[in-house]
Amino acid sequence: WSVANYRLGRHETAIQGLQWLAGPPMHLQFDASLAFVLHALADSQESAGRAADAQRTRQRLAELWKGADDDVPLIGRGQTTDDRR
Repeated sequence: WSVANYRLGRHETAIQGLQWLAGPPMHLQFDASLAFVLHALADSQESAGRAADAQRTRQRLAELWKGADDDVPLIGRGQTTDDRR
């Protein structure tokens, strides 16, 4: 439901579920699912006017993604693999 709410633009509702998925405690392991959840969470936070929360979530995503292979793009608008350094 969290992803459905995110895609429908129901950001406040999406934030609740996405925060639960991202933890703590984490309900997802360090994989592409967690990366997507963090991206969707940051996007929802930004859309809901929670810029500081969105920035913290993006930092967490960047930290997660910094060890990814160079040919795997970072999820997010305007972000490239160079942004993880």
